[in-house]
Amino acid sequence: MHSNKRSSVGEVIGVLTLLFVSILSIHLQIRGELTLYIHPRYVLFTIAMSIIGVVASTVYMVTQYRDGLRLKVPIAGALSLLFMAVLVQLPPKDLSSSLAQNRTRNSSVGSTATKKIVLSRNTENLKLADWDSLIAQTVDVSSLIERKIHVSGFILPHNDDYFSVARFVVTCCAVDAQPIFMYVYMPDWKSRYSADEWVEVKGTTKDFGDIGVGIMPEAVTVIERPKDPYAY
Repeated sequence: MHSNKRSSVGEVIGVLTLLFVSILSIHLQIRGELTLYIHPRYVLFTIAMSIIGVVASTVYMVTQYRDGLRLKVPIAGALSLLFMAVLVQLPPKDLSSSLAQNRTRNSSVGSTATKKIVLSRNTENLKLADWDSLIAQTVDVSSLIERKIHVSGFILPHNDDYFSVARFVVTCCAVDAQPIFMYVYMPDWKSRYSADEWVEVKGTTKDFGDIGVGIMPEAVTVIERPKDPYAY
């Protein structure tokens, strides 16, 4: 009898965790912030499973309450709701330059590329992920040099002469995010900009030798972080 009661309390904690995660997922979607954690292609599935989780866990809790855990269910529920109320007030953050510097990635800028991009005459409409793919697909990068480029991302520091404009590519969720970036040549950039600042870079592509294809900027403008900061 004592063993069954302990088992029931453990189940209650597990169900409360499911309820918490489900409500939090729905809350993030309402605020438009769920894509800071998962790829947009999984949003519909996540919300559908969260709704099922809320219904199933609520039914379970009502049943447990009626079956005798009258004290432990309200106490555990109150503590979980208090924890959830605190957590949902914390603003979610996208991934940062410190993580980009520490996260393992392949040796070339185009290592995360998964889509085929056709090089056109007008290259200013290409996004950072498009350039990443082009560089990965191109053996002779001479065709990519002296092209107009207009991209945005956060500042990833390198040295006094170069920073990178960077984004994270998300395949499934933030856990598997990998950085993509292009070097920007700007001596003494640290006197004007800071790591993790979001910028819009306009300029021309250059071959910087060992570091590959980068950007000779004509204008670097600080911008607000976009609502959806990742590349897909």
